[in-house]
Amino acid sequence: KDAWNGDIQYSTSGPGYNLKSLGKDKKEGGTSFDKDLYSDESVGAEE
Repeated sequence: KDAWNGDIQYSTSGPGYNLKSLGKDKKEGGTSFDKDLYSDESVGAEE
C-alpha cells in the first residue's frame, strides 16, 4: 500500500519490474499529492 492506503501497481518490464502509485486521488495524472508516483527505471534490471 502507498501512503494514502492505495494499491501500488506492479508490472514487469524485461528482467526488472516497475512500481506505480496513483497518488492521493487514486486517478491517473494530477499535481502535488495527486501526482502519480512511479519507478523511473526497471528495478532489478542489469545494465
